[in-house]
Formats: sequence, C-alpha cells, structure tokens
Amino acid sequence: MRRPSVIVADDDDYIRDLVARMVATDYEVVALARNGQQLVDMAKNLTPDHAIPDHAIVDISMPWLNGFEALDQIKESGLTTKVILFTEKMNPIYVTYTMEHRAIAHVVKTAGAEDLPLALRAALDGETSVLSTTSVQYRLKRAKRNPVPE
Repeated sequence: MRRPSVIVADDDDYIRDLVARMVATDYEVVALARNGQQLVDMAKNLTPDHAIPDHAIVDISMPWLNGFEALDQIKESGLTTKVILFTEKMNPIYVTYTMEHRAIAHVVKTAGAEDLPLALRAALDGETSVLSTTSVQYRLKRAKRNPVPE
C-alpha cells in the first residue's frame, strides 16, 4: 500500500528537515522546498510516481512567494494537494487567511516538542482545521490563572 506523499516547505533548513523527519514514518516525503516558488514548481513537476503530492506542509513566511501565495498558485493550477500552513505564532489574522485560502490546517511551530508531531499528524489526517496545540492552550490558561508576580 502506498503511503501518502508530502512536500515540506520552509526557508529554515533546520525546521524543514525536522518536520520532514517527524512525518517520514507515516508519509513519504517527496520533496523539500526552501521558498514558496520552489514549492509551487516542485508540486507541479514531481516524478510520474508522485504526479500530485497528497499534502504540503508550508511555512507562511517564506521568500519569493509566502505560504498564502504558494497555496493560491497550487489551488489555481488545479492540483488537489492538501496544504497545511505552518507558522511561528497563533495570529488570528493568519487563522482567518488559512480558512479563506482553503488550507486544511494552521499549525503553530512553537508548540511543545511533544505536541508538534501530534498536531502535524492530526492535520495530515484531516482531523481539524486549526491546531493551537494542547501545550500552547495549557500554557495560556495557566498564565491567565497564575500571572507572573511583578
């Protein structure tokens, strides 16, 4: 049985490689892109075995094309690739754009190390549309209950 394919796009080499390793046990990582334009080109021109990648994990803030622009070009080209937007912080504007641009999920990079793989897998499996992971939610609730004394 063929594993679902994924492209990982992030301008940070460390993050890109880390994410690829995190999902490689369940998904076939077919390409790594350093910017939005490279992502779009790779998604359109993969080998015949992977003519259309199943998923793309895409950093929002990248050079050449940002994640939203790359997502738009992927959708406009008719590819059925499901895009997960991946970002530094839970910004309500980014979440709104994620939904407007028809991405399947918004995952926050700053989630705890134990939660990030779970959040990515949940997004790849289509379980939710916005993931502000458990550890992030817990830390925010805890901070509100127990503010740091001045």
